[in-house]
Amino acid sequence: MTTRRSGIIRAMAEELLERVLREIGERRQAAQGAYNESRRLEQALAALDAPSGDSTRVRGGTASRRRERPRRPGTASGAKRSG
Repeated sequence: MTTRRSGIIRAMAEELLERVLREIGERRQAAQGAYNESRRLEQALAALDAPSGDSTRVRGGTASRRRERPRRPGTASGAKRSG
């Protein structure tokens, strides 16, 4: 009877291990998909923020969210002239 019991326990342990490994693989695939999507979104955001003609610039691994203000005509710095 001991041999039968140990065989049942071994089969249960193998089934559990297979299930856990399958779940880990599924979660890893989902996490990899989310990571890939976040990288694509960062690149798209960087392309939107980049000056025209430079659609692949990314600073420090993350997209820059800073936008330049348009300059006022007739001034070098965009400041108002007094006088």
